[in-house]
Amino acid sequence: MHLFIICHALLWQWFFTVKVTGVATEKPTSTNTDQSVLHIEFVTTGFFGFNSHEPVSLGYNATAITTGLPRLRALYHQVISLTYNAPAIITGVQRLRDLYPQHWWTSTFLTDPHSRTCPLMLANVYFMLSQWYYSRENTGRLSIIVTPGSKKGAFHSSASEPAIRNRQLSPTWLSTTPFASPNVVFCSLLNNLNWRTVVASLDTDSDAHIAYYTYAFNRVVGKLTECSVKFSASSLAYSDGLLVSKLLGEFHQKTRVFLYFGLPSGLRILLIAAVARNMTNGDYVYLAVVPWSSSSFGYFTWQSYQDDDEKVKEAYRSVLLLSLVDETQYGSPSIRNLAQKWANISQCEYNNTEPPNYLPIPLMTATQTAVEMAGIAAMEALARSTGLSNGDNGQMLADSIRNRTYPNLQTGLWRMSGGGEMLHIVQLASFDWQEGQLKVFMKGTEIDCTDIYIWERTSTTSESIWHGGSALPPALPLCGLDGDACSSGRPWVVLATGSSSAVLVTLAGTISLFVQMTIIRQRRRLWWILELQSFIPGTAKEISIYGFQY
Repeated sequence: MHLFIICHALLWQWFFTVKVTGVATEKPTSTNTDQSVLHIEFVTTGFFGFNSHEPVSLGYNATAITTGLPRLRALYHQVISLTYNAPAIITGVQRLRDLYPQHWWTSTFLTDPHSRTCPLMLANVYFMLSQWYYSRENTGRLSIIVTPGSKKGAFHSSASEPAIRNRQLSPTWLSTTPFASPNVVFCSLLNNLNWRTVVASLDTDSDAHIAYYTYAFNRVVGKLTECSVKFSASSLAYSDGLLVSKLLGEFHQKTRVFLYFGLPSGLRILLIAAVARNMTNGDYVYLAVVPWSSSSFGYFTWQSYQDDDEKVKEAYRSVLLLSLVDETQYGSPSIRNLAQKWANISQCEYNNTEPPNYLPIPLMTATQTAVEMAGIAAMEALARSTGLSNGDNGQMLADSIRNRTYPNLQTGLWRMSGGGEMLHIVQLASFDWQEGQLKVFMKGTEIDCTDIYIWERTSTTSESIWHGGSALPPALPLCGLDGDACSSGRPWVVLATGSSSAVLVTLAGTISLFVQMTIIRQRRRLWWILELQSFIPGTAKEISIYGFQY
């Protein structure tokens, strides 16, 4: 049996394969109904516990349905440890039992005590699945097979694999990866805000989590040129104060927008150094990124109970935080209820001693979503044809899931693109000094079949988002990096010569300059607004805002 296996460094992905082998209906023996019963079984490979060599908190979840054989198959990706993955599969199966009680829904977990690392699992997964496949007692079930994959060296989600995203090569592949691609999000955001010149920097002191930030940094830097953003990039240890100070000096000479990739501790060091250089006055932006706010990636906050907390709190007014998920979705009552169930199952059934807040909630949510979507697709196909026949029906099921919104999943609302990938919503937060925390003021919604996000202010946002104002600063100062553009070589500035006429001319010139600069400042409040046609692929042009080229 051909299995599609990909390996990623510090990133585990799972592939669920739905395979129909002589599908038959089973008659319940306890009733007299004539209704046919289908047995759907979720089969998952992996191990319980934790891989000390690969932090599972960095894993991505994705979902896929594929058909590489003339059989019905589905492909899903999950976080590696069954300690995390199994609870979400269990609740997903229970959800399908509640929705379709006339059918049988079960789950099976295949483990190997000798396969507790990526290379060992990769080497043994064929044997594990073959042993299960050829020893099945009932071959009439619709089986959803889960196989793991990992590889040292490459760090990216399967959504970035060209072959698997090619519908000609993988016509039944789907993905519910919960995190948006950072490179696409950054390009869309920077263009939306007309920030066409930036500095990007990676903190190499981010310990094990460096894997994610290195991945994000490399993806974003590799994309910036393509989306017409000028940049300079650097990687350094932020624990070295001299290097950070030098970096800030270079930043001051190039732009006013700083893209930071690293843990909150590194950002704190950067901000303290920026305060010393008077670079937290509202003219400088420090944009950080996080997959989602959690104990795994740290919480971006000024409060570390240190002597310089108040200094850092003031500096945080110059911080923006980009989250690659819509975190409000994971705070809904339904997800909170599921998270409690996942924590209980993980602790009671699989001996997980970690605190509940260590659970990778977005990843587990995507796991259950994968199970729900697969079950719903199978039931809809069954209702249309009154049965699932032998043959290659994977593409039919995948097509029924593509280009569709699922508003009533237990995990909330999910939108699937025409290409079979989850359409994401991301959020941007600024610092509310009064409340002492970062608050979301803008969200970006992914548009199908494009690399574009539509950015909108949230309805609950107050007018004050940036140092008491409602507008973010430009990437380049209106008077230039050195300020000379507004003070030298201007025809309207006439120096007084001592005569009354000269004084009047100078006064008129000064008033004219004041009026023009006042108009510019007022218009700056809305400088970030783009015309609708700029969102249409192929029509976006370099935009002139109030006489300034961005």
